[in-house]
Amino acid sequence: MTRADAWPLISVLLLGLALRWTGIRAAFDHPDELHLHSRIEYLLESGSLDPHYEGSELGHYPWGTFPIYIYSFGRILLSPLFGEEEISGHRPWNDRSWSGLFGVATVLLVYMLGHRAGGRGVGILAATAICIAPLHVQISHYLTPDALGTLLLCTALLTADIARRDHHHRIALLGGSSLAAGLAVACKYTFFSGLLAPVAAAWSGSGSRCARLAIVAAVSATGFLIGEPYALFDLSGFWHHLTIEGRAYTGHIGQAMAVGGRSHLFYLFYLARSGLGPLLALACTAGVAHLLLSTPRPYTRARTWIWAGPPLLHLGFVGSFPLQYDRNVLPLLPPLAVAAAVGIVVLGGGRHFPGPGLRGWAIALGVLAPTLAASIVLDLAIRRPHPRDEANWWLQTRGPDSGQVHSETYSNPLSVGEMIAAGYRYALTDGRYERPLRSHPERYPAVVEVLAELREGARVAKIWRNPILDNDWLVPAWLEHGATLPDYHGSRVTLWELPGETSGENR
Repeated sequence: MTRADAWPLISVLLLGLALRWTGIRAAFDHPDELHLHSRIEYLLESGSLDPHYEGSELGHYPWGTFPIYIYSFGRILLSPLFGEEEISGHRPWNDRSWSGLFGVATVLLVYMLGHRAGGRGVGILAATAICIAPLHVQISHYLTPDALGTLLLCTALLTADIARRDHHHRIALLGGSSLAAGLAVACKYTFFSGLLAPVAAAWSGSGSRCARLAIVAAVSATGFLIGEPYALFDLSGFWHHLTIEGRAYTGHIGQAMAVGGRSHLFYLFYLARSGLGPLLALACTAGVAHLLLSTPRPYTRARTWIWAGPPLLHLGFVGSFPLQYDRNVLPLLPPLAVAAAVGIVVLGGGRHFPGPGLRGWAIALGVLAPTLAASIVLDLAIRRPHPRDEANWWLQTRGPDSGQVHSETYSNPLSVGEMIAAGYRYALTDGRYERPLRSHPERYPAVVEVLAELREGARVAKIWRNPILDNDWLVPAWLEHGATLPDYHGSRVTLWELPGETSGENR
């Protein structure tokens, strides 16, 4: 790579680093960060390598354990820079800095994958697409397993594509791809789609397919067990927790521990429920696989519309609206970025970006400009005060003495009667129901019943609407008389602890 060729890639990587590191200190905890943070603290303080199921006070942990080890090791590396007090304290931005680096490394691997698919221009476009994708920017800000899992999945894709063509080192490359795919699943179980890469590479070509597939299966299982050792040492506990997680995705979250849904279908069912984005992603996955596995590459324009149309729509339209965009589709973003980049080049009229004339530039700008704008807006929004701090401020200035936000959770698993007995008061209703309630109150009897309890003297304030997380946050209210909470599936509720209402035994 010449110096002139390197500058576009360096610029994209610097943009990706700026988008992912800006604001990591401004916001406080993402709701899911506490899961991983508590396990890291437990591992570093106790010295135990069993942070997943040992110690029931930690509660249910919904992901694989490999990120726990990686981020714990990252804290040890950072301790000379930040000091022991900073590392051992609740300072999530130290861990978030690693998430940002994992995100930038993913951008680099997507460039390499795109370069192999269609040359330097395709690589730059694919890297740009993943660099500014709002979902990837958002996830790279937080201490969650998604950024690390996506990096490992990209590693599996890249090494599988190399193995498909390099017959001299094919077995070693298949082993590397399988190991990365197994570790990706050990980050988050919904990343099992990464296993398709080494399987497809082992199936292609002549020779003993069965032997290659056996190697892929063995090495993938080994990688998974390295990152998730409790699937080996505590199989019953692992299966129990996996079943709980599956039921939480397929059934009503409130009954996840009891009845739930069919856990073995939780991933596909959840993707289907989560909106247009994941459905489009799944629709074009077969086309992406065809693109990466076909020889010669299918660069005819008619075929390009078939496999590049959904990725272009996905990244240029659906991907710009992360509020309606589930993060379980994140593993599919790298191949979608490559397919979209090849589509821009081919539909632009040539094999090298931007192609003859202005058509390639117009397509690229039409797809990438709204995505970049959405990422900039998202990045600016991340710097705003966290809703928990705004709620604490409101309670301190207008609420009861010593009131504070105690915790945040979903409404369905909560027993309203038990929580009222324990001395809690609730947020009332989701802001999404305000407008339809005014126009069609008969459709929302539970909301009408709750709002009817707002007598004179009740203090109500709408203090936030957080665009960073999956859903709009609630309209919080402190009630002087105590109200019931409608049981909306997926609605988020804030519990406010009011000291002095009950004895300590109830808490």
